[in-house]
Amino acid sequence: MFTSQVVKDRAGQFYIICLRNQGRHNLAIQPETFYNTQASYQFVTSLQAPLGLWQNIASSNSFFSLQRWQNTNPSLSIEHYVAEVLVQGFVEVYKTADVQLLQQQSNQTRVKDSFGRGYQLQPAASLLLGNGNDIKQIRSKTEAELFIQKLSLDDDAISQLLKANNVNSPKPPSEALVSALIDGELVVSVLPPVRKPVSKTEFVEQAMTLNEPAPVAPSNHDKAAPVSNDRSDNGDAEALMKAAEDGTPFCEECENAKSAA
Repeated sequence: MFTSQVVKDRAGQFYIICLRNQGRHNLAIQPETFYNTQASYQFVTSLQAPLGLWQNIASSNSFFSLQRWQNTNPSLSIEHYVAEVLVQGFVEVYKTADVQLLQQQSNQTRVKDSFGRGYQLQPAASLLLGNGNDIKQIRSKTEAELFIQKLSLDDDAISQLLKANNVNSPKPPSEALVSALIDGELVVSVLPPVRKPVSKTEFVEQAMTLNEPAPVAPSNHDKAAPVSNDRSDNGDAEALMKAAEDGTPFCEECENAKSAA
């Protein structure tokens, strides 16, 4: 199932292609407009599209059947079909910055407020790729100013933040960031909290438990021989020792009879 795809044209401009209304999180994000199939066809053929992209779009577009269109237009290519669905609005195209570059610069676009909560400021079009994070809604200039105030960023830090997101504005950094947030050029993605250990020794204790050797079962050689409490054993031993000293023969049955008497 086709979701979205980043492509680049021959001039180096990046676009995100997706099905209609798929992932449009912000009304400020507006797709490119194509008024006729000639203009849209020129656009489609200017893209450096990966192999199979147009076929994936066609198979996922249930609103405009490729098979029916081909039956009506047997001599036209699938690029003509994509040009048609662009004009009809079944497929949408959004301008974006270099997504790979934005990902490489993601550390420069992450901030924390005074409570330690993490956020990432990113171009609104990047939401079409779906990062799974919640979006902080900023609906007014006051909300934007309060949010920036909680971040405790100076003008240099804000300038770096805007530069990393390819936001160019003649306004002072703080005003430019407020405008970008209100206009929907930038959106605020709420980052998930980072898991921390409950105590300093939590991970150490866990590692020691995992590395603790299993108990070794005692071998047969380690087992103590059973101790006999039979008095006859002691008597026999004494009789044997005495017989050895005197040189007299020893009879076990005789000694047992004497002990019994």
